[in-house]
Amino acid sequence: MRVTTMSLAASVSRVWTKYLQSMYDGGSHTKVNDKPRYATFTHPGLPLWAYDTNPVAPNLIDVIRVTEDCMLYGALQTVPEQGNQTLDLCKEMRECGYWCFQTDLELTFSKALYDPAVPKWPVRAYYGHGYRAGSLVTYQTGLKAYCSDVPLVTMTCSAAFVNRETRKVAKSLPEWFKSSLDGKEILDKGLRIGRLPKRSNETFKEKKMVLLSDMDENGHANFKTYMNKSYETLRHVITMKEFSHTAEHSSAPENCRGQVIPQWLTSSIVSQGMKCLKAKFIKECLPGDEVCIHVWQEDNPRLALFSMEREEGHKTQVLCEISMEFFEPSSKL
Repeated sequence: MRVTTMSLAASVSRVWTKYLQSMYDGGSHTKVNDKPRYATFTHPGLPLWAYDTNPVAPNLIDVIRVTEDCMLYGALQTVPEQGNQTLDLCKEMRECGYWCFQTDLELTFSKALYDPAVPKWPVRAYYGHGYRAGSLVTYQTGLKAYCSDVPLVTMTCSAAFVNRETRKVAKSLPEWFKSSLDGKEILDKGLRIGRLPKRSNETFKEKKMVLLSDMDENGHANFKTYMNKSYETLRHVITMKEFSHTAEHSSAPENCRGQVIPQWLTSSIVSQGMKCLKAKFIKECLPGDEVCIHVWQEDNPRLALFSMEREEGHKTQVLCEISMEFFEPSSKL
């Protein structure tokens, strides 16, 4: 029997609900509101291993995993006054033969996330219906410091519903979906990430294979795969720049394989903590695919640009574009 991500998430949700009920005043720390449509709850917080390489700045992927936990938990909450339908209706849409594919994502991080004086255990979290524009739906998840309610991380995602059989995006959404959510938004507009400028040919590039472990129940790579592999490439290029004897350090350094190493990227810049990450998901990435990740910079020394690409015959298909911006130095870091 195949265990799907959604069924596993439902099992985790039930266990987590019991945990919250026993830990936090009979479960009163999980609250669901219909108009606007959102849920608030308590999460245990960032894991200790998120700080393995930096005692102040947690690892990006660990922060994303915790935020995704909150997204899944919030999405599975039910709204009693609406016949116990789930908060974002994704479960109901799946039962009607649709998958939810992410199209755009924005992660914003506050300086409080990197402030040792701000506790990260536990955290208050929320998940809500952001906005609907045509067949695209935006959702938002946020983490806040437990006692002070100071924002730590906000993840805003836009998604399209795709027919499970044809894998084509739905041109319109069911009336019951629209009537259940319209007018209950927590945002003024939906999220749409613009495309990056055409990249230079002078990039650092790294080939990677998409693994079976990267796949989700939709039969393609999970959205974290794009960010994780790009972040790994970023760490690779910084390691090569600062520690490899084959890297040439100049205004436009090139190593022995013809790679162009971004001029300003350093471990010092990355250690200041990420300020904002934006991702545009353009095409599916499948297990067994060999992809090439390009990283480069333009005129902002604290901004890294990424393009994940796949060769298709004599053409190159862009799968995803990502930008990562880092904070300026701070005395607290």
